[in-house]
Amino acid sequence: MINPAMKWVFYMCLIVACSCSSTSDDTVVTYQSLSKAFIKIDVSRLSSDTLYVSGFALTNVPRGQADLAELTIASPGVYYTDITIDRPTSMIIEFDEERSQIFVKPGDTTFVGYDASALSFDDDINNYYAAKKDFFSYTDVRIPVNAVLTSRATFTSVACKTDSILGAELRFLEGYKLPEYFLNYERAEIEYLGHAFKVQLPHYIEMFKTFQDEVPETYFDFLEDVEVDNPEALASSRYFWFLDDYFLRNVEVAELTRRAGLSRRRFVDSVTSREAKTILSTQVLDVYTRYQVRHTSSMTPDEFFVLEPGDTLKNFSLINEIDSVVSMTDFKDRIVYIDFWATWCGPCIKDFPELNKLIDQYKSDKRITFMNICLESGQPEWKRSLKKHELGGVNLYAPGNWSNFLMKNFGIHGIPHHALLDRGNIVYRNHADGPYQARQQIDSLLEIRR
Repeated sequence: MINPAMKWVFYMCLIVACSCSSTSDDTVVTYQSLSKAFIKIDVSRLSSDTLYVSGFALTNVPRGQADLAELTIASPGVYYTDITIDRPTSMIIEFDEERSQIFVKPGDTTFVGYDASALSFDDDINNYYAAKKDFFSYTDVRIPVNAVLTSRATFTSVACKTDSILGAELRFLEGYKLPEYFLNYERAEIEYLGHAFKVQLPHYIEMFKTFQDEVPETYFDFLEDVEVDNPEALASSRYFWFLDDYFLRNVEVAELTRRAGLSRRRFVDSVTSREAKTILSTQVLDVYTRYQVRHTSSMTPDEFFVLEPGDTLKNFSLINEIDSVVSMTDFKDRIVYIDFWATWCGPCIKDFPELNKLIDQYKSDKRITFMNICLESGQPEWKRSLKKHELGGVNLYAPGNWSNFLMKNFGIHGIPHHALLDRGNIVYRNHADGPYQARQQIDSLLEIRR
């Protein structure tokens, strides 16, 4: 399960415009206005006729996702692109099949060399990211972390394995001499990712029943050693993820799931704001409040709208496995079962065999189409995952802005997420059953449409 931005495998909270500069000790950031970071790309050789460059970064104030100005490069040379961010931060940049993490700063230029898919950098921080990718063989730590969520897992085993994975990243980081402000940022990104994952886990397991286990009485004892009020972590998006989950940890799942849209947002904000005022220092509380309030006040009513039975889904177009554009209206004469997933979501991939069985059961029924929409993932990873798992049905890829559109419209706060549409793209069930139980809902709708 997840939430972007679905920042996290199973992020259930929602949640200011601002660049940041360092304080005098160069360790704590302050947020100012959004501004551009520039990327200089020196292409010496292409590995194909054209090179497509894209990417994104997460912003905190306002919270969201910033997309890189995309480039299509047809010949060697020097090219420039930019991204609008709120502070020095890491981002994901993609060169066709090559996905990398780089560090960018507002008003500054980051150099990337490209030689037939091999990347090079001229600064210590980005060389650290390149070495980290080579050592761990991933750019998204959610991949190995989510892999620990198996049917045989327990709360204790998941917590131990998460600590082991992120501990290895911290040890790797300590082997590099890097600027103090970056070390603070990277430590926070690693540590608070683990804290957020573990804090959220009981909510997630209660919702999705990935494994059968009771939450141990001592499960949350690890929080005694966590610095909840940490000014030096203010640049980290994952620190804010942790704060949201920490403030909501004692809320019953039913209190979250029975609300949607603006009602849910107001409830979450009331809980997190109340808790934040009792725990956070003035410096941290100021940023956290802007992270919440400015985001909410700038949202339009449509952004709080969540599809319910009887609503008509607005048309959208995504690309399929062969890079052709597919529109939702292409399926207006069919019933459509949609599976929302991500390449880094272990529970999503675990369901693929059962999903393929479900698709096979209805392969002769031309009244229904099975659609799998990949969110918050890199396109190369998506294609590799489809090939590896031989996922049936109509497979579509949703880039950043379309991921946000779909998550808002379907009220997706965790993945996997499923929906069942009637003819005319009319919602029959949002939050539909997963592939293990979906047949009853599908058969009921097919019976109506005989």
